[in-house]
Amino acid sequence: IGEAVYTDTKSVDVTEQEVYMLTDTLGEGEYIIVNINEAGEGYALAYDSTGTNNVGKAAVTVVTDDNGTYVLADDVTASSVVDSAAYSTSGYTLTMSIDGTTYYVEAYGSTSALHIASTQAYSARYWTYSASQLGYEGSTNAIHYIIYSSDVFTSQKSSGTIYIYEKTTINTTPHTHELTSVEAKAATCTEDGNTAYWYCEGCGKYFSDADAANQITLA
Repeated sequence: IGEAVYTDTKSVDVTEQEVYMLTDTLGEGEYIIVNINEAGEGYALAYDSTGTNNVGKAAVTVVTDDNGTYVLADDVTASSVVDSAAYSTSGYTLTMSIDGTTYYVEAYGSTSALHIASTQAYSARYWTYSASQLGYEGSTNAIHYIIYSSDVFTSQKSSGTIYIYEKTTINTTPHTHELTSVEAKAATCTEDGNTAYWYCEGCGKYFSDADAANQITLA
């Protein structure tokens, strides 16, 4: 890098991170449906063409810190993302976009089966979420609730517990640059030269100024 003249703390970067945050409210937005509500390894409901009624699961890691309880968006597979849109003032439709095709998340039938289907079977039915229960209602039949049981996502007519996480943005833990000043050096016949710059080993970024205001890339 060159000869270090001094090291000094100069600035703080606050970066934003997309996450799916645990919530107790279902509204219009982007969600994942998860079997746990605390830090650890869990599963999100996912589309799986090889699963029963296209129902599958994808592994997720739930994190809990000062920001709350969440899953990093970068760790969520596209097949787990659920879009919620208002059906009426009473509830919401839940869909997944798989390779350009819209799939509807529904639960119905005498066996209370959970479906992820490209054809909407009951357009007059909708989802609501309350007290960690995600229920599919709007018919004369009993409400069907999504649950996670025996290592699979399914549904049942009696109430059951499941958790929803909504996509949002948080501020991650601020990073304080510890800058090392590198002197300008003239080029020689055998070595390249460089202008003066500052380097933070903690984040690997280079700056043209001591205030870390102007990030640069070394040639």
